[in-house]
Amino acid sequence: MKTLRTILVTALAVVSVANASNALWQYYHMPILEHNDMWHRDVGFLHTREVLGTLGTSHLGYVAGPASKDADEGKFYETQFLLTPVVLRRDSPAEPLVLVSFGESNPTVPMPGLALVEDFHNGFALFRKNP
Repeated sequence: MKTLRTILVTALAVVSVANASNALWQYYHMPILEHNDMWHRDVGFLHTREVLGTLGTSHLGYVAGPASKDADEGKFYETQFLLTPVVLRRDSPAEPLVLVSFGESNPTVPMPGLALVEDFHNGFALFRKNP
């Protein structure tokens, strides 16, 4: 009887430690190899950041395209974060270069008063204001 009790107590202790370690791992580990949506957007902006870095300007105008659902503040600030150190200025008529957000599944279309510089194929295009 003493041996059976020792086996049961040991099994209970092992299961308890396993459950506790699983809970700790699940809630407190750093997800090193997992990729979230922000990581995928960041990879999509690599070429965009390279092009904007060669322009020699630190400020760009920013406009949501005609069919874009980019009016919410979160999407704008996420884009601003991904493009730092370039500063985006919403609806700024003073900026000669304008980054236009068309949305991820919408094609780039001509914009009145703007000439296309480059389509980044990630829902964004760079335009220059016509003189």
